[in-house]
Amino acid sequence: TGVKFNPSEVVEKVVRLGNNFYRIKAYVPCRNKQLFALESEKPLRGYDGVCPVCAKQHILLAESRGFYASVDSVFRALEKKLEEERLQGRKSIDRLDSVKENLPPLKSPILGQNKGIEGDSNSCYMDATIFCMFAYSNVFDSLLNVKTEKKSLTQLQKLLRENIVHVLRSNIGFVERDALYHLRTQLSEATGDSSFKDVEKDPTEFLRALEGLFNFAP
Repeated sequence: TGVKFNPSEVVEKVVRLGNNFYRIKAYVPCRNKQLFALESEKPLRGYDGVCPVCAKQHILLAESRGFYASVDSVFRALEKKLEEERLQGRKSIDRLDSVKENLPPLKSPILGQNKGIEGDSNSCYMDATIFCMFAYSNVFDSLLNVKTEKKSLTQLQKLLRENIVHVLRSNIGFVERDALYHLRTQLSEATGDSSFKDVEKDPTEFLRALEGLFNFAP
């Protein structure tokens, strides 16, 4: 997962698996498996609190509510919950500032409040890299229009071009944090690397990702 959890720190948290909610009661390593012992919020048929690996009861769980799940599945559910919380109040892509017109690089500095690129949760490396690539230079502009057959890459390219670069170069001069959020989300999906969503990375990793996805080199 992109978010790093410590098994001992998530005990007593509530997690949703399928249609039901469970409270995490204990971290249980059993043989070569890593499990969490869970209690459902209501009695469920077949929940006997017995470990599926060794058929023993590691801890006392409420009758008809005890259940075991892999650490990975619980972590994925917790990460999904965090992502849903992050999305609350987010602007969808169609509500972001958008400029379709091709605009040249800026000739004078953009200064002052609400100018430049607004950061989003450890995105400072990407904000600064995009600003350096596009604000005052056209060296990377061919990346904005290079042809690609994949729909996901076309969408990522359009987001970078119309919601970030062109907005930055326009009289708006200010790129909202939600534009960076959506860019990082799409980049994570395109590369298969979920850490692009919320982890601070080296600018070269961002550049290599773009080069690899679009077969592009300036």
